[in-house]
Amino acid sequence: MMILPFSARLRGTLFTLTLTLLSGCALIQDEPAQVAIVNPQQAQLAQVIHLANSDWPAARWWEAYDDPQLNMLINRALQNSPTMQAARLRISQSQSTVELARSAMGLQATAVAAQNRLRITDKSFSWPYSYSLPVDKNGPWYTLNTVGVGAQLNIDLWGADRARVAAAIGEKNARLAETAGIELDIASSVAQLYFAMQATFQKIALLQELEGIARFSVEAHEHRTRRGLEDSVDVANAQAEQLAARQQIISAEGMLTQYRETLRALIGADAQSMPAIHPVALPALQETLPPSLSFELLARRPDLQALRGYVTASLSQVDAAKAAFYPHFDIKAFWAITP
Repeated sequence: MMILPFSARLRGTLFTLTLTLLSGCALIQDEPAQVAIVNPQQAQLAQVIHLANSDWPAARWWEAYDDPQLNMLINRALQNSPTMQAARLRISQSQSTVELARSAMGLQATAVAAQNRLRITDKSFSWPYSYSLPVDKNGPWYTLNTVGVGAQLNIDLWGADRARVAAAIGEKNARLAETAGIELDIASSVAQLYFAMQATFQKIALLQELEGIARFSVEAHEHRTRRGLEDSVDVANAQAEQLAARQQIISAEGMLTQYRETLRALIGADAQSMPAIHPVALPALQETLPPSLSFELLARRPDLQALRGYVTASLSQVDAAKAAFYPHFDIKAFWAITP
């Protein structure tokens, strides 16, 4: 039998080891060129997205109208909306995901304390000092106590854990932006219904004045008709105008009832708990719109902020998936005693 020299055996061993390592690697295809993400500072975006209970630019914009009724209605709608409650639960879930991803980073410590009490047959092997109860016909009892502490240090060389944390934070920011968008929709709907009711109140008041004028006109024409100055046609025309004003009042009151019922459903109130809406003066119009719809203004839309959060989260998930192909290193230590 021919014995190969040491150098040949070493080359064969290294070749086999290289093939083994290469078999565990995966081929990562070259990615197409990605579109560069616009710098957030260019759009003057906030680093943290706040909701309506904070002061991020005019988040509570309805308070600028200084109307206690409007403030009460919007706050109640935001509190009782099932959509808002589900959105808050999604935010809490995202926060838990972020904390879970962060817990995998750095040093982790564990403590173990266990006690096992077993009964074995007299034919089984057991330590002679391990049982603390007398032997019965089924065999001895023994008690095994274990107390130990351990530690694990995760060495994130390739940034997989950091990418998972970034992905979780991106998803959380996206859900915060979605919640801000839901708040904006609810508050806008309540404000539109409220001011529609106030406009209807003023419309009814004007129609009532018009009806009073028409009633006075009917009485005047009736007096003139009784004196023979006019015929009954003028009285009929005046009565038609009065009836038309009354019809418009009834239509406006029906529209007011429709607005009230829609608002009641929006704030989650029943027929007994629906607050009474009193007429107030409409606020003065303020021209606060910019002269042009620029990129900086569009970037503040909650739906675009949510999409941006999901995009950053997906990019971080791609980085974490790539890092998973590389070797993982960690340091573990455990010390235990069995008294």
